[in-house]
Amino acid sequence: MNAMMISHPAFFMLISFVSTLFAFNIHPNVHKLHRQRHHRRKLSTEHSEDTHQLIGIVAPLKYVGPYACLQLDFPHLLGTSLTFLLDTGANVNAISKHLADKLDLPVVMKKEDLSILASAGAGGSFQPGDFVMLGDCQLGDMPKDQPNITFMTNLTAAAIDLGVANMFSNGLLGSSFFQCFPAGVEFDFHGTDGDPPTIIFYYGQSLPDWAKNNSLCVPIEEYWCGVPTIVVNVNGINMRAIIDTGSPITILSPNAARQVGVETAIFSKRIPFTTRGIDDAGINLSPSKNGASISIGNIALGSVESVCVGDLPGLSLAGKLSDSDCPQMLLGLDALRRMYRMILRLPHNEVWFEEMPVGA
Repeated sequence: MNAMMISHPAFFMLISFVSTLFAFNIHPNVHKLHRQRHHRRKLSTEHSEDTHQLIGIVAPLKYVGPYACLQLDFPHLLGTSLTFLLDTGANVNAISKHLADKLDLPVVMKKEDLSILASAGAGGSFQPGDFVMLGDCQLGDMPKDQPNITFMTNLTAAAIDLGVANMFSNGLLGSSFFQCFPAGVEFDFHGTDGDPPTIIFYYGQSLPDWAKNNSLCVPIEEYWCGVPTIVVNVNGINMRAIIDTGSPITILSPNAARQVGVETAIFSKRIPFTTRGIDDAGINLSPSKNGASISIGNIALGSVESVCVGDLPGLSLAGKLSDSDCPQMLLGLDALRRMYRMILRLPHNEVWFEEMPVGA
């Protein structure tokens, strides 16, 4: 898979990573589900006794604190293994500038040549960086008995100061990364049949029919500054939300909270707190009093108690440079992980969700 970045005349750099370092102690509650998964471990379909068609590859979905991450190995960089936070709320890949300098990564495009309009995180603006060449990589942390072939070629990333995100990962893989897989990328959030959580990269253009079983297809309504948004129902009212795997918590703007009747816990022990975005700017958030009832299509996620309310200055800044209205909600991992699995098919403008089995 060739991941070489394609430049645009005018470019806006958005990374809506949100840290919960100073907020909640959120850790993945890993369910061990026991049901057949159509032989997804081998991910091949048999054509004859001697031939198989490879339809995808399975890799460990690694949780670092509350964040979903992918480990990539770079044999040509003296065997360097890097952990990347999977962030669908970012429109670029990113790597720590300090690490890029340390590895002496070649610059493939200077920031001055990108015609960057602006750069923003959830909390405010940050300094954009040059795009550097990470090169060819393999999937990390794979079983010893499984041959590890080249996973991607010409992987590039913006070298920026990751701020607090550097405590959890060496870099971020944004929506541009997921665009490289037309057939789809599946988050198996909880693991199956005793297996740990996994992420599946399907090959080709089409998603296998069996992968769609028991799943709901939700259209991506619009790409806002390069990140996917879908319609989510909150307390009976529809609103547009960014699918944000880079945020452990779901966040509503104050205006959206008023619209759907979500009250903040002013008189609760859950006092307001300050968290941070990729820009290291403080974001003042207030926990919701009773959470919010969230559903996607006909899949009810129930009451998500960790929903917070707060202004996201960086997104407002990005909204001033967008032709569409700024989404008023970040749909974070606390809500997304209430699904059994999620398949992102960004080039086809759709997301597939399968709800958690009854009794799980």
